[in-house]
Amino acid sequence: MTSLYTQAAGHAIAFYEELERRASPDDGGNPVFMGNITNVYNSLGISSSMYSRVKRILTGSGAITMLQRGTANQPSIIALHGAPDAEALADQDLTQPRRLATMVGELEKRVAALESRLPLDVAHALREHEIRLNKLEGSVSVERAQTEDTETDQ
Repeated sequence: MTSLYTQAAGHAIAFYEELERRASPDDGGNPVFMGNITNVYNSLGISSSMYSRVKRILTGSGAITMLQRGTANQPSIIALHGAPDAEALADQDLTQPRRLATMVGELEKRVAALESRLPLDVAHALREHEIRLNKLEGSVSVERAQTEDTETDQ
């Protein structure tokens, strides 16, 4: 079973190769892709759920630089700096879970610290907040109705 990152890394390599195939040299002779990147993803059969992951892998590895984000009226412009190294991407995959585990541990500590300083029953607080909002909305609608009655009487 391949990890989601490994799958995205494979897509990133294929995506880069297709960008390179469609690129033209700029004034300095460096390859630059200009066009609709969604068409490139679609031509490779890459799911839209992977688009940002693939782009993040390529920018993070230094393989591409987004010079212009495309819109309906203008193309994306991407400078290509060299294909990402598949081995380096695999190594990055190996370090990813460790970094995530560290982040989760840090977040758990921060949440515990906040909870200890703020003894707050969130469900109770939300219920109280909802009750107060309903009362406020009710009083505003009563005032609005009284104002409309006064205006029609005049």
